[in-house]
Amino acid sequence: MEASLTPGLAQKSTYQQYKKNTSTLVRWIVTTASTCIIPEVPKPKNNAPKQKKKAVQAARDANSKALVAEISTAKLVSLSSAIAEAGQHVPDAIYALFDTVIAARTAAHE
Repeated sequence: MEASLTPGLAQKSTYQQYKKNTSTLVRWIVTTASTCIIPEVPKPKNNAPKQKKKAVQAARDANSKALVAEISTAKLVSLSSAIAEAGQHVPDAIYALFDTVIAARTAAHE
């Protein structure tokens, strides 16, 4: 009986890994793009550099959290373009995740 459960468990595990990898990629894109894109923030009242830096970081954090929750493919493309235009280094691990996610999606649709 266990043998009949194993293929289903393997499929579920593969799907869960695919979802986890996809989530990791999206998070990396959003986080990295937020460091490349300077958000518009209101000027601090006292114009102190320390306050301005905190305001910029708070705006980036807010943008990052909002984008991860719900993001379209078009927005991912836009953020990826911003990363490329900024000349941001893409770690080998991210390229490996892209390969894994693409392979999993291709295998699911064959």
